Amino acid sequence: MIKTIFIDFDGVIRHWANHDIKSAEMKSGLPEGTLFKYAFDNQFLLPAITGKQSHRDWVIKVEDAISRDFDKDAAITLTQAWLKADCFVDRGFLDKVRKSIPEAKMVLVTNATDKLDEDLSSHHLLYSFDLVINSATIGIAKPDPSFFQHALKLMKTEPEYAVFIDDQLKNVREAEKHGMHGIHHTDKVQTLINLNTLSRCSFAYH
Repeated sequence: MIKTIFIDFDGVIRHWANHDIKSAEMKSGLPEGTLFKYAFDNQFLLPAITGKQSHRDWVIKVEDAISRDFDKDAAITLTQAWLKADCFVDRGFLDKVRKSIPEAKMVLVTNATDKLDEDLSSHHLLYSFDLVINSATIGIAKPDPSFFQHALKLMKTEPEYAVFIDDQLKNVREAEKHGMHGIHHTDKVQTLINLNTLSRCSFAYH
């Protein structure tokens, strides 16, 4: 019986439109992917998603790094496009996930910064989860094994009664190592099929 659904945020519930960033890179004469090459480099990313520095400082450090390797104007253009990037929250999918196993607790598990609460509020999602586990708050980021141990402990859930949904395969594999059911989210239809299968199996077992 599934008692807890652990679900990731970006790439699963929230989806980013990167056309403005690509346009900014083209305008600045920089290769596509330049911004994310810097922003998601572990030396800049990890301090932000483990609470060692603020979201604002993350952006500043990325801008400074791009400035050193290219020029200040290009760096400002890219980070401004990053800050203004559009995103879409798939509320319909989130509702279907909850309805697939309605008796289960829904827990957001995300590698995020200190800006997460602000983002959840702006998307009207503050009260959409039974619990929010933010890597920046607990000081541990997926796929660190301690993240999964902490999540299970907080929910007082045995791993065989939990399902972990994430768009990053490495995170799903780590969850499975801890005994959880893992769903690698690549397509919302398939994710819902997998959840419904788990629900039926749980019901049959119960």
